[in-house]
Amino acid sequence: MPETADHRLALKLLAWIAGIWLIGLALLFEAAALPSEAGGTVIVLFPLGTDSAESVAASAAAGAKLVSASWFENVLVVADESPGLVRRLKQAGALEVFENMTFAGISFAGCVGASLR
Repeated sequence: MPETADHRLALKLLAWIAGIWLIGLALLFEAAALPSEAGGTVIVLFPLGTDSAESVAASAAAGAKLVSASWFENVLVVADESPGLVRRLKQAGALEVFENMTFAGISFAGCVGASLR
């Protein structure tokens, strides 16, 4: 047996797992994206490099109230029950606005370090 083991099978397995995970993540993002006229408690994604003060200010300008910050400065959980929240957030600079989906007791907001309590 050679001194260095052949790791091609492990690398292929890792590539397949990463690929399946990325496809699942893309499907989750597609399913969680909200239409322009939606309102409620949402997760907002601002461009990379947006600091938390800018994210909070843009959300407030859109009429949303901060529910929770996250591990990322450009991701917030905000709320406003009036229709059109998603449109207003995007006009204020958000890249995308997501529904807080829950699967097996784990919420989408929890995956980014936000709390809904």
